[in-house]
Amino acid sequence: MGGRGSSSGGSAGNAVKGIARLQGAVANARTDMLVSAYSTLSRKNLQQMTSEEKMVRAVTIDELSSRGRMVYDAKTGEYSLSSAKNIVNTESRSYRVHSIEKISLGADTKVTVATADYLYGGKWHEVKNVETQKEIAELYRRRRKR
Repeated sequence: MGGRGSSSGGSAGNAVKGIARLQGAVANARTDMLVSAYSTLSRKNLQQMTSEEKMVRAVTIDELSSRGRMVYDAKTGEYSLSSAKNIVNTESRSYRVHSIEKISLGADTKVTVATADYLYGGKWHEVKNVETQKEIAELYRRRRKR
């Protein structure tokens, strides 16, 4: 009689899946709250904000950046919301990841790199440095695991 949700046999696997779905829903709800808070604060001029509002804005930007929802323009120093799911942020740049692939650097050497571009002055520019491509691939992989 082991129907859905019963406590027989395979329910441990279902419980784990249910917990994972719940954690995902909570993370999505938290992101939605952060987007809403940022949107509300971004309508206000920075000079008119109280110190508490500035602190909330900074924390919100940091949280949304770690979730890949903020894009930082390294030339203008401005942040903006992004609906893209493929954004990776470092201390100094926002990267848009197009693909992850393994490439050969020699006879026995294969490395994982990202095909990506970065925002600078309102325009996207291709990342050509292999070391940077490796770093972006690692950051993207780590963020996907969360």
